[in-house]
Amino acid sequence: MNEQRAPQPPREIPPPFRDVRPELLILDVDGVLTNNTVYLNGAGEEWKPFFIPDGTGIGLLRTIGVEVCLVSGRKSAVVDRRAEELKITRFFSGVHEKLPVVNGLLDKTGCAPERTVYMGDDLIDLAPMARVGLPVAVANAIPLVQERACAVTTLPGGEGAVREVCEWIVTAHDAWDRVLERYTS
Repeated sequence: MNEQRAPQPPREIPPPFRDVRPELLILDVDGVLTNNTVYLNGAGEEWKPFFIPDGTGIGLLRTIGVEVCLVSGRKSAVVDRRAEELKITRFFSGVHEKLPVVNGLLDKTGCAPERTVYMGDDLIDLAPMARVGLPVAVANAIPLVQERACAVTTLPGGEGAVREVCEWIVTAHDAWDRVLERYTS
């Protein structure tokens, strides 16, 4: 009997991802995991919109053993809650100098910088982007961040950019069969 292979979703990935299997994804939050919008009410309570398919993309990475970390410049209980929902155990908020945190993550995870993806959108992300092998800018990042990235997403932050990069990573790992098995079995 011929076993039929599950169809692999068509994914075109940027050239740097064709030669490297990333092991770690570090995300900025505002402007990457969110659309850079913060809602505050009169009592000072904060809300942020999160795009659910981005969370699903993070779950895809968990399936193939790629760790995801969050490093946010703003202190936010909302971000902490979202990290917990997504089962992200390494998340940092209120970080004004991200490079030392990124260096610490590289040390703690043992991941090589060249196998690390950092996604950013603004000036605060330039130093960590320069530290990793796969710096990625979201489509709505400032021009300087886009210039310094090895790849720019087609989708904006908070609207599918994270999912797009997660799919690049799954493709780089040639792991769509494993991912589809999880969701179709």
